[in-house]
Amino acid sequence: MALPVTFAALTAPVMSQLDQNFTAVGKLGVIPCAVSGTDAIVLTPTAGITPPLTAYSNYLMFSGVVATTNTTAMTARVGALAILPVY
Repeated sequence: MALPVTFAALTAPVMSQLDQNFTAVGKLGVIPCAVSGTDAIVLTPTAGITPPLTAYSNYLMFSGVVATTNTTAMTARVGALAILPVY
């Protein structure tokens, strides 16, 4: 994955560009979540640990423990993002 900002060619970099790179790198690890629900689970990323997620992207990994047993096909949703099937 390429980072959003490449500093080598910049003559006047600003701190917000570094923040963009930190946000991108923060999404590369496993994102810890609180989990609720049975067959339609909702994952809530732990506040203060993970950069805000505005969309799904390739290679995102989420971690959490579901406290119940599913009774039918499962779906998952991270925060307010779209619902996806669980395989």
